[in-house]
Amino acid sequence: MSFKQQQKKRDRAKIRLLGDINNCKTANKVR
Repeated sequence: MSFKQQQKKRDRAKIRLLGDINNCKTANKVR
């Protein structure tokens, strides 16, 4: 795997993590 591909994967994981955190925040607000 090339370095760029690894970076892309890491960025996607970060974005997914941020999305999960945002979803949790909004879910808590809705409750």
